[in-house]
Amino acid sequence: MITETCWLGAKNEVMVYADVMNVMKMIAEAGGEVASDSGRQVISSLNELGGQIVMIPVAVLIVGYWIWSKRLSRHAFDGSPRHLASWGVFDLLIVFGLWLMGGAVFSLGLVEVVSRGMLPGMTLGDGGMRFGSIEQQAAISLIGQLMQYSPPVWYVVWKCLQGKGGLKEFGLQPRSVGGDVLAGVLAFVAGMPVILGMLAIAIAGTVMLGGTVELLGHEILITISQSKSMGAIAIFGVSAIVVAPIVEEVLFRGAMQTTLFNLLIRGHADDKRMELIVRWGVVFVSAIVFMSIHMSAVPSWQPLVGHFTLGLILAWLYERRGSLWPCIILHALFNAFNFGFVVLQYSLSNG
Repeated sequence: MITETCWLGAKNEVMVYADVMNVMKMIAEAGGEVASDSGRQVISSLNELGGQIVMIPVAVLIVGYWIWSKRLSRHAFDGSPRHLASWGVFDLLIVFGLWLMGGAVFSLGLVEVVSRGMLPGMTLGDGGMRFGSIEQQAAISLIGQLMQYSPPVWYVVWKCLQGKGGLKEFGLQPRSVGGDVLAGVLAFVAGMPVILGMLAIAIAGTVMLGGTVELLGHEILITISQSKSMGAIAIFGVSAIVVAPIVEEVLFRGAMQTTLFNLLIRGHADDKRMELIVRWGVVFVSAIVFMSIHMSAVPSWQPLVGHFTLGLILAWLYERRGSLWPCIILHALFNAFNFGFVVLQYSLSNG
């Protein structure tokens, strides 16, 4: 999602060595003071939903077609390949540990470097971390993202190479290049209206019950548009559209779903009915986790419906095809759509 453009951030009071997770959050919030309330949109009536309300019947039609074509039926995973059998809970724990270690090393290293004044323009104080420029902020964010996600991703690759066909079984090697690309593109074309439709339903339901919904434009994107920095836009774009889809699909779809499937299917390898139950269970758990990691990035619960829907589609796609590449392509296109739309929207509104 767009929040992936800057996965780090900081509390107002930075507990340098006492709380590593606070340090890991400092970059995302650093650009917040540049942003203004122009990024906030409060919806209090159905009229303010505009054209998005049209996505509700479109979403219903698409889901109806998926059910009719048996893509969401008990035959949804007929012929789907099994996951990498040698992957287990221990491997997932190693991946999670490497992810934490990479983030901790980067965070503590960054604080140490900044506190020694080794990065011109960057300061660390009671208000958190401050950058000399938006380009510097974007570059540090991308470096941090790569440092945190590289160790677990390389472990996944190493583990897959230990056995013949491991990369293919895990989904890192395309089963069919053309088929995977087409599946990812079609999933985006069909999935985007469903995601927007589900979001519209959540917003409309809240408004009809007398509530209001606050939609917050990502502060980093607002900052970028106000600074008119093409360099920063390019760096954040690489982070959101290239790096994030690859590493998140490898970890969330590949590592997590493979672990869950192998754990739950144990002892029921030849039971087709149990396999169907396990696959659908894995899809929903994966979607819930995917939604949960974005909770801190949204001002209200309604946008989480969109995250959950996207998570469902990505998880279903991985279970159905056994390849990560359709998921990566869908994720990249989704991020590119949101990134481009929001940057253009704020650029136009700010002249």
